[in-house]
Amino acid sequence: MLIEEMNKLYSEMAIEIQVKEIASNPLLLLSKSISRLKVEIDSNYQSYDDVNETLFYLRKVLSKFTTSLLNYNEILKAEEKKHLQLLFSRIRKSYNALYKSHFVDVTESLKGVLEMNENSLTNEVIHNVHTVMQKQNNIKLAIVTKKSLNDEEKEKLITRLNKTEGLNFFTENGFRNEARTYDYTIYIGSPKYCSSYTANTFKSKNVLFIAYDFYDNNFVLREPLKGIGRSQTVSTIYKNVEVINPSIDTKKYIFRDPLEPSEMLNRFIQRAHRENSNEIIDVLEAMVVYLENNRFIFIPKNTKIKTVSAEGKVTYTKVNNLEENSYIIIRNRSDSKLVAEIADLFFLKEKTDEFRNIQSQWKEKLKSISRKFGVNRMSQILRTKYSIKYATPNSLKNWMKEDTIEPRALEELLTILKYSDQEKKKTLTATKEIRSAHQKAGRLISDKLMKDISTEMLETLKEKGYHTFESKEFNDVTFNIERVIYVDNAVKEVSINQIMKLHKLL
Repeated sequence: MLIEEMNKLYSEMAIEIQVKEIASNPLLLLSKSISRLKVEIDSNYQSYDDVNETLFYLRKVLSKFTTSLLNYNEILKAEEKKHLQLLFSRIRKSYNALYKSHFVDVTESLKGVLEMNENSLTNEVIHNVHTVMQKQNNIKLAIVTKKSLNDEEKEKLITRLNKTEGLNFFTENGFRNEARTYDYTIYIGSPKYCSSYTANTFKSKNVLFIAYDFYDNNFVLREPLKGIGRSQTVSTIYKNVEVINPSIDTKKYIFRDPLEPSEMLNRFIQRAHRENSNEIIDVLEAMVVYLENNRFIFIPKNTKIKTVSAEGKVTYTKVNNLEENSYIIIRNRSDSKLVAEIADLFFLKEKTDEFRNIQSQWKEKLKSISRKFGVNRMSQILRTKYSIKYATPNSLKNWMKEDTIEPRALEELLTILKYSDQEKKKTLTATKEIRSAHQKAGRLISDKLMKDISTEMLETLKEKGYHTFESKEFNDVTFNIERVIYVDNAVKEVSINQIMKLHKLL
């Protein structure tokens, strides 16, 4: 079956591509008002963080309006509207001239959008699905979105469609990994908004992009192989491919580029630093893992994280070795706490209190000395006087944390803390037992999770790119399975309270 589908994918079948632009006057007015505001801020307010943060949030709001299939007046949640009101109020108080010259237009155009009890994008999608399904029986049609449709959006579509048989929903990344071909594909968004893959790998005879007319909707035929610069290089990507109405008026574009994930991530980190600027916070070196549906997670570098295969097998993989389109499992509370609970209950048993107390004793002594000298000074002493080169301030803070079991320098630390040989042996033995129990607990959790992962979950993953499930074995514990889109190898220092939590870019 797979070979047959791949033959279809790479055969020279005739392909028709079309870009349909849709108009929405309320959204156009909002887009123009935000665009004018952006020009003003770029020219005169670049150094004002609060003004730029408001502009950034408005662009996120516009992005939500232009990608959602809910009625315009249903898209923003109550807390988002409240946040907008707070931002507008701050601007009015601090930058009254800017508020009167530009923000009044934004608020008025936003009000016009929020009063609209319809959605032009949804209407166009419904119209095209109806048209396609009426032309052909037993059609296989794929609707592809940048991020997955939520249950409410999907229900609205299905309710308005008389026929849903043969209709398949995918995220863009999920569709990229889909082996089957389709009769018709509808992308919600412009070719530029979607990835380059959508514009050079076609899984349907007919491909339609639907987007608002104030974005850059040009379909540009880019043939990668011809860019190598060798005269004998031949690209057949667009052989037998016809682009309907390829010429689009570029003068009316308001925003040429969508918000980039890297820009949204930097804004998130900057905001977090500002919010914590008056506090002494613990930070960790972490890598950013971008997930499906405009989300991301900070994972400490070299950390092993649970992954699940397409067949449902759970294993551990270092974050540095995560591959795109792999699936990771995230506990919706601290995973280390769950491991410790299972380790104590099933493996350490009656020795739990004894071993945990032994471990807490050296941590308390280290904390006491660190309080006396300060973490930075203590770090310097350990590195210079005792040659523990990796005893950085961050490492020192992590060694004192409850969930750190065995620092690399533990034996040297025990000597510095004036432990006798007998005390050292006792502490190292307890540490070895705790570490072993945690490893066994991790394997037990993985085995239990494998039993909980079903075929239905894996199908949901293909459509949405994530799935939340409750373990049958562990009470009040939920897990997320998330598709990895991209792993940023650049190491960032982030607050400990942001580690291993799902964050939204948009």
